[in-house]
Amino acid sequence: MAKNNPESVTCLSCGKVIATFPEGAHFLLHIHKLAEDCWQWDYYNFVGPLLKSEQYADKDGHNRNGVTRFYNGEGLLDSSATFKDGKMDGDAYKLTTDSFRIKMKYVYRDDTLVSVIDPAVDKKDSVQSIEKESEFPAGRGIASDCHRLRQMAARHQRRQGGEDL
Repeated sequence: MAKNNPESVTCLSCGKVIATFPEGAHFLLHIHKLAEDCWQWDYYNFVGPLLKSEQYADKDGHNRNGVTRFYNGEGLLDSSATFKDGKMDGDAYKLTTDSFRIKMKYVYRDDTLVSVIDPAVDKKDSVQSIEKESEFPAGRGIASDCHRLRQMAARHQRRQGGEDL
C-alpha cells in the first residue's frame, strides 16, 4: 500500500500511486471526456475546492463550447455562462454568495451582451438593452489565472516528457 504523500494521487481501490505532482504544486487540472464532442476541464486548488469548470469541443481546449462555471473560495457556484463555438451565447448568471439564488442574469448573443436582468426588480423594469463588448460577470483576473494554469500544466507535461494536454 502506498504511503500518503501530499504530492501524489492514490487509487482507493488498488492502493497504487496513479499520479505524482511537482513539489510546490498549487493547482490541479483534470481533463475528461463527457461526450464525443465535449471535453471538460476542471481546475482545482491542489488541496482545496474546485475553482472552475469549462467545456470544450476539443481535447486541447481551443474551442470553448458548453457551460463554464466559476466557484468561490468555499467551492460553491459563483457564476456560470454558456459558450457556443468559442463565443458567449445564451444566458450567464451571477449567483448570491450561498449559490442558491440568481443575483443577476446576463443574456449574450454571438459574444455580445444584449440584456441584463435583475431578478430583484419588477420584471417589466428589469430588462435593460445594452451594446458593449462582452465581459464575463465572474470578475476580473480569472482569464489570466486560467492562462497561467494552462502554462503551468504545459510546462509540467514537457518536464515529464508526456503528451500535451
